[in-house]
Amino acid sequence: MKTFSNICFAVILLGVLLSTLGEKFWMLDLFSHFYLQYWFGLVVLLVFYIYQKNKFRIYLTGLLIAIVTLELGATVLNRAPMVKLPKESARVRVFSFNAAGNSKILDNWLPTRAGTFDVVVLLEAHTHFQELMDKLKADYPYQVSHLENSPFGIAVLSRWEITNTREFQAEGNFYPQYELQIKMPSGDEFLLFAMHAPPPFAPQLAEAHEVILGELAEKNQQKKFPAVVVGDLNTTARSHRFTKLVKQTNLRDTAGISPWAHTWPSALLNIWTFLGIRIDQCLVSNSFSLVERERLEDLGSDHLPVKCVVQIEK
Repeated sequence: MKTFSNICFAVILLGVLLSTLGEKFWMLDLFSHFYLQYWFGLVVLLVFYIYQKNKFRIYLTGLLIAIVTLELGATVLNRAPMVKLPKESARVRVFSFNAAGNSKILDNWLPTRAGTFDVVVLLEAHTHFQELMDKLKADYPYQVSHLENSPFGIAVLSRWEITNTREFQAEGNFYPQYELQIKMPSGDEFLLFAMHAPPPFAPQLAEAHEVILGELAEKNQQKKFPAVVVGDLNTTARSHRFTKLVKQTNLRDTAGISPWAHTWPSALLNIWTFLGIRIDQCLVSNSFSLVERERLEDLGSDHLPVKCVVQIEK
């Protein structure tokens, strides 16, 4: 048991150290996705070392817990403030879901809950999603889509008028993303960025991922309206690319570090929520306060859907 605990400590220490180099090497940034798991594992090890009365390991583990806690604390500090004065007319209710190319899992579920959401963002939307979109036309008369039989089709359905639509992509016209200007019944307008960045698991994908997040950052620096960014960014809150994005744009996270906000992979999350990570994001500009963020039930995809309710503060 002692040998096993030391191996676990060495693995966690190596993961933390490698993650610090993630800004320079895309592959090493993958180690930054697991800080909450590092913290949990270290706490378990600390309890074991206290039981073993191993002072050196206690101090070493405690120091590493403090370092990881500080990293996680930065995520908490960047969380959007909770709403103070509720105002229904200023709220935006967003549903975001990576459906893994399967519209059938939404055929009965989404129409019965259409009144719950103002904007619906569907990712991995294949061409057959058009049938579902037509079915929801009465509830969501404003629709924008780039449907394709690949993991990167996107559909956005809105109750409110979409007054401007811009599509941007990585070089080579791959990986479409949307920037939409939406007008609320109150007259307020905001920007919705519907995103699905490619997973940075190979050099070309990592480069495209960086290009898309860079484009997102540039657009948010130039924005004239409050912004909501939703979708599968294929990155977590402690990755170097994510932290760079929020520093450049002052976007605020809506989830903090709760493991109950993890969204992928659903198979592991259904066993124990600590086994997953949060790559499906909802970020907002400073003009928004947070009313509610909820991870919804498993609908049959490898991702869990997210509901995010925010309020424009004038």
